[in-house]
Amino acid sequence: MPGVVILTIVIAADGTVSNLKVQKGLGKGLTESAVNAVQTWEFKPATKAGKPVACRVRAKISFKLN
Repeated sequence: MPGVVILTIVIAADGTVSNLKVQKGLGKGLTESAVNAVQTWEFKPATKAGKPVACRVRAKISFKLN
């Protein structure tokens, strides 16, 4: 089942993912797979006045059949 899972996440000041919310999901376990994958991601956090800060972003995870 091809499609896109859309998640809203907060990238914390330490670069980890927090406050993950599903905006658009897919069936057959694809939403859960996307959530599990994104929870392992690490980022370089945004900065304000040279200090790391949290920020909210949307993540689109695409699934295709080959």
